[in-house]
Parts: sequence; structure tokens; C-alpha cells
Amino acid sequence: MRKLIAGDFYLEGMELSQSQGYCFEVYSPVYSAPALGLALSNLRRKIRKELSTRYLYADSEGNKNLMHEEIGGRISHDGIIVDGAVLAFSDLERILTAHEGFAIFISIRSAAE
Repeated sequence: MRKLIAGDFYLEGMELSQSQGYCFEVYSPVYSAPALGLALSNLRRKIRKELSTRYLYADSEGNKNLMHEEIGGRISHDGIIVDGAVLAFSDLERILTAHEGFAIFISIRSAAE
């Protein structure tokens, strides 16, 4: 948990592993015992939802591809963390190139949203 200013806080849940993995975050504008309980509930809900959503699959050659024409993850210096694993920028480029001519929408936002 980290506090930014008096009265609010972020609650984080991170995968404990050697590599970069899943990381979940929720924000609460109020710092109190009931708010902490609500934030924990929201964090659990977010974890369940995101763990049940898969964006990528590996083909017979081991190349990662989109499952449902959408992708979500966390930006890292190595690439994008998708489905709890690093998707290298070169792999993301290969995936996007396969969809040349299609429309794309990119949204960068706080992990707490």
C-alpha cells in the first residue's frame, strides 16, 4: 500500500516471481478502515477478472498471437507485460504488422483504473 497525499491511498497486489509478472492496483480517495476493506474487495475482483482474461496464444511455432483482436497489459522496459509474461516490442511489432490496414486505438492510463 502506498499513500500519495493525506486521505488517499493505492493498494497493490504483485506476483512474487523472478520475472516481471502480474501486477494489480486499486485507488481509494479515502484512507479509513472501511475504505481499506472496500479497496481489498475491489483488488480481489480486479485480480479475478484480469486472471480470467487471456489476450495471447502461442501458435505451433511458438509465436504469440492475439486471441480476440485486443490486447491489454503493463508497459515495461523489456516490452509489454501481457498475461503475466513479457511480450517483447519486436513480437508486438510482428502482431501489429499482421493487422496492417486495420484501425487501432491505444489508451495509456493508470494501473489503478
